Amino acid sequence: MNFINSFYNRTKKFHFSLIDPEDQMPKEAGRKAKLCENYGTDAIMVGGSTIHKIPKQKIYDTIDEIKKSVKIPTILFPNSADSITGNLEYIFFMSLVNSKDDRFITGEQEKGKILIEKYKIKPISMAYLIVSTSKEPTTVERMVTLDKIFENDMEKAAEYAVRAEKAGFKSIYLEAGSGAEKPVPDEMISRVREKIDIAIVVGGGLRDAKAVKAKIAAGADAVVNGTLIEEDKNLNKLRAIIRAVKN
Repeated sequence: MNFINSFYNRTKKFHFSLIDPEDQMPKEAGRKAKLCENYGTDAIMVGGSTIHKIPKQKIYDTIDEIKKSVKIPTILFPNSADSITGNLEYIFFMSLVNSKDDRFITGEQEKGKILIEKYKIKPISMAYLIVSTSKEPTTVERMVTLDKIFENDMEKAAEYAVRAEKAGFKSIYLEAGSGAEKPVPDEMISRVREKIDIAIVVGGGLRDAKAVKAKIAAGADAVVNGTLIEEDKNLNKLRAIIRAVKN
């Protein structure tokens, strides 16, 4: 079974490592990606909230170095069509479903699909839902006008998830944001899991193995770490987190 079908069919629990091209030079990104692979991560995500500000050549070179360094999938995590490059194999083809701006629901997708077809990139269908868990807005919350979902809005999150599944999305990403003070609550993940059958990805604010284990137990099919990879050169905490996902 290929990677996309395995993810859609929820055949196992996944760990995704997010590397932002803005945070290091391409060769260092390749080194980090190799460490993540050695520790057992299932895919390398490339992206960030401000990836559109990075020269496109640096995005291309970062993806190139990562692909040369690892055998696991490399997936673009875009914030706009402008970050799509010709050396991609996979892309999270996302719609920010609680945005109040149509640009992030369908506009960037309309622009992006032309490049996806041109470069023969494999799209991974994903609804993207921002959950506000921090007193100070995260980067993505400052950039986009949202129909805000707070950490106690269990039913609202579940309703968005149900609509996403009915609209044909094959996965949903519950995102607290880069550097979030707290992750998406376990109770929210459980409520969403009760309502939908598609894969659930959880990211933002996940700093230790205990928190990650709780997300998996609550119903997450995949977890994402990004800030931790920026902050820990040798990725020792990441190793423990990946072990928690797999066990």
